[in-house]
Amino acid sequence: HGDNGILAAPRAPDAIAAAILQVADNPALAARLRAAGRRAAAGYRWPAVATAVENYYQHCIEEAKSVGAAR
Repeated sequence: HGDNGILAAPRAPDAIAAAILQVADNPALAARLRAAGRRAAAGYRWPAVATAVENYYQHCIEEAKSVGAAR
């Protein structure tokens, strides 16, 4: 909450409206949240995800080799 978005209680229209108004009425907050959201989302792009998965697989292979389980 407040880092890269504003949280509101689910199924609470008043809380959701208040969160929307908080951002809409504060351009500096909106800009900060937008920039932080883009930075956070970058970690979920396919190149980043694929690299993380590949690194994990390599780690597993090396770990299996170290205990003699890999062939």
